[in-house]
Amino acid sequence: MLDFFVAALDQVGVVEMKACFEMTGGYYVMTDSFGNPVFKESFKKFFEVDENSELKMGFVANTKLLCSKEFKISGVVG
Repeated sequence: MLDFFVAALDQVGVVEMKACFEMTGGYYVMTDSFGNPVFKESFKKFFEVDENSELKMGFVANTKLLCSKEFKISGVVG
């Protein structure tokens, strides 16, 4: 399952990855900023915990980020 949170409306590649979301049953949230209420509430809902303070979902994945030297990564959740 591929889930994608985006806070930029230009050149993020969501259209090109549409098949990934559809084929894996995942979803994406795309807003104009990380401060947008829709983004914040969706992000909170995605990482809800149960009565044992454990995530209601499991993650079994590796994340590898490749970018050109002109870009600096400021943070990643995962």
